[in-house]
Formats: sequence, structure tokens, C-alpha cells
Amino acid sequence: MSELSAEYLQVVGCHHYWEDVLRIIQSAKNRKGCTPFKYSGTAFLEPEPDNPVDTNAVRVVIEGTRVGYIAKEYAPLLKTQLTSENSTVPCELLWNGDKGPNGLFGCTLYNF
Repeated sequence: MSELSAEYLQVVGCHHYWEDVLRIIQSAKNRKGCTPFKYSGTAFLEPEPDNPVDTNAVRVVIEGTRVGYIAKEYAPLLKTQLTSENSTVPCELLWNGDKGPNGLFGCTLYNF
């Protein structure tokens, strides 16, 4: 794979940041395109070379808050393709309504 081209990518690790995801969704629920369980907006993709687990890590940031990471199999390639022009992408945050780490939280990025 020489270039990442996909309609969407699922963000991994959102359950680790469930409090932040919940806060973003709840603070945005009165904005257009947002409901009590869904946020539609923009995500910022940022390489994290100092990550102790994976030097190719690319974190996903929404409204200044990390909500997860690009999956390991896509991060190295995506990291090489990121520029200031393409580091922001449309996204959706989803929540099933259950609070706490056992709730279902997800983030989807679009238009790669």
C-alpha cells in the first residue's frame, strides 16, 4: 500500500478516553448535526513520535482533546502523508448512552 485511500477509518482506543468523548458529545448536542449521542465535526490528526508504545502513533484530536489513535496498521503510512493541509478530516463521535468505561464509544474519520 503506497497511499492510504479509504472512505472511512475507525479510531482505536476511544474507550480509554470515554470521559473526554462524552464531554465533547454532551457539549456539542445543541449544535447542528449533533444529538445527545452523536457529534459531527472535524478531527485533527497529529503524529506522536514520542509515544512509548509506538513511535509511528498518530493521535486523533477533537476540540483540543485526544479521543484515540489511528490503528497500528495504518499509522506508519498515514504519518508520512500528513501535511498541514490534510491533517484535518471530517469525523463522527458516537455514544450508546451508557456512562462509564462499559459504555460504547466510537469515532469514525471520513474521506481519506
